[in-house]
Amino acid sequence: MRRARVAWTAALVVMVTAVGASGATRSEWKACQEGEPDARIAACTLIIGERGISRADRGSAYASRGGAYSRKNDRNLATADYNRAITEFDAAIRLNPEDALTFFNRGAVHFNKGDYERAIADYDVAIRLKPKYADAYKDRADAHAAKGDHERAIPDFDEAIRLDPKNADAYFNRGQSYVFKGSYDRAIADFDAAIRLNPRNHSAYFGRAQAYGMKDDDDRTITDFEAARLIDPDGMFGSHYALRAYIRRGEARAAKGNHDQAISDYDAAIRLGPNTIRFGDWDFGRAYTARGDAFVAKRDYDRAIADYDIAIKLDPEAALVFNSRGVAIERKGDRARAIADYRHALSLPERVFVVFAGGERSNTVRHDNREAHSRVRANLSRLGVPQTVPSRAAPSAVASARRIALVIGNSAYAHATRLPNPPNDAQALAAALRRLGFTVTEAPDLDYAGFRAALKSFGDDALTADWAIAYYAGHGIEIGGANYLIPVDARLARDTHIADETVPLDDIVKKTQGARALRVVILDACRDNPFKPRMTWSAPQARSTTRGLARPTDMGSTLVVFAAQEGQVADDGSGQHSPFTAAMLAHLETPRLEVGFLLRRVTADVRRRTGDKQIPTIYGTLSDEQYVLKPE
Repeated sequence: MRRARVAWTAALVVMVTAVGASGATRSEWKACQEGEPDARIAACTLIIGERGISRADRGSAYASRGGAYSRKNDRNLATADYNRAITEFDAAIRLNPEDALTFFNRGAVHFNKGDYERAIADYDVAIRLKPKYADAYKDRADAHAAKGDHERAIPDFDEAIRLDPKNADAYFNRGQSYVFKGSYDRAIADFDAAIRLNPRNHSAYFGRAQAYGMKDDDDRTITDFEAARLIDPDGMFGSHYALRAYIRRGEARAAKGNHDQAISDYDAAIRLGPNTIRFGDWDFGRAYTARGDAFVAKRDYDRAIADYDIAIKLDPEAALVFNSRGVAIERKGDRARAIADYRHALSLPERVFVVFAGGERSNTVRHDNREAHSRVRANLSRLGVPQTVPSRAAPSAVASARRIALVIGNSAYAHATRLPNPPNDAQALAAALRRLGFTVTEAPDLDYAGFRAALKSFGDDALTADWAIAYYAGHGIEIGGANYLIPVDARLARDTHIADETVPLDDIVKKTQGARALRVVILDACRDNPFKPRMTWSAPQARSTTRGLARPTDMGSTLVVFAAQEGQVADDGSGQHSPFTAAMLAHLETPRLEVGFLLRRVTADVRRRTGDKQIPTIYGTLSDEQYVLKPE
């Protein structure tokens, strides 16, 4: 049985129950806890400012306002309010240590902060004080599940449902735990119950679609997914399972000769693709491959080739796709191009293994290329072409290509936290790139003037280079949606000094673009802004900086690689190298490893090293050339 690889979908913000014993009216509390975030923030702020309000009630108002800020993705303000709520609940508990509701509410705040152990401890007390407290059992179950402890979560969900059989959330969340355990029939029964209690519960439909998807019940997966989308058109949870179901149903229809119906299913799968890429490009590529096959069956070779082109970019190690594209090209009369595709298919490994999201290499084969190789040999034999296997390195990867790199490691900050690993990371990466034939400019601890001078020289060199790679390790910040790298002499006393003391990411990207073939910028710099607490801000909106870096927007033809996805902080690591650079060094010199697949291996490795707390992200696309750093 396949293991479910899904994310825990308990509510991002566990609701705090208003005590309501003093101060605000029932309608004011309702406004504080329900509706749109801005209205909730305004109502909660009024309650917090009222005279005579109890500590427990003020804690509830802070907690609810923190939840509203969390819905707005303002983590700093949410955390500040959660901390204030805990302070108020602490005081209320000292005044009345037998109040189960206050323990419950404090537990909910700990849950929302991600401190599940403290949340569970508070729920334990609430249940001891009030043994029939259904909500406390349900929320304690949520905390166990959020920790991945579904063995403890399920008995608590059982008790919550026994005490309150109409709690749709308890059924839904228990269903999610059953999905994690691989008990799909039990999960479906729980999702059924959640839907009976609330027919508009789109999450329950998504959850049931996911469970049906794990059972390979394609029609029911699609039916539930579409039902969820009718209720919540923007919801994408479960879309990966729906994508696979559309593909499989399309393949079944194609096998019966119903190619138009099959293409309709493949179209639906492709529309879902952008929401499923994080689960693996190969499934999305499979949708394009299958649709290409259907177009070949309809003798629409141009559309088939266009689909195969996209599939190859998404999954360049699928020999069957190269063979299929070769067939379509051959039928258009271009014998030479068809032979090139056939021979390239033969150069691919016999087996390509799955690298799961957790980063562990599995014995599960993603592509068994042996069948494709057999088809290719038959095609080459039919054409009278020798079945020699070409080198996997494309012309751009040969040793004669001029390769340059700029490697910067900023550590010794004069006015910010010193970072221990960038010097080690930069030195080791520079050495590896030199072994790979790069002319490397290694530039440690650059101040603003040195940073600018190094970029100017690198940009000039790129104009006569085939490959240009820029690597930066150090502090990096995002402000107003733009990313900036920090020289070691930056003070950043005011937000208006950013343009005067930092180097925009866009400037580095532009310097690579003179290179003729491969252009890459690698940033191990997605750390929190160390200057933010003491900076003077010219306008309130300027404070809306995110954690980590923002998605780059002006990349041109350059591939930009972040050590952590936008809005996420990268770990500097406790060893000699950061997790990201350690993974890069582990795979950089692997023979015959194409750059696109190299980066996917690095991503999987970092996720494994950090327990999915850090997810490297790649922005931009490579051409259809193969860029192999080490051909042999």
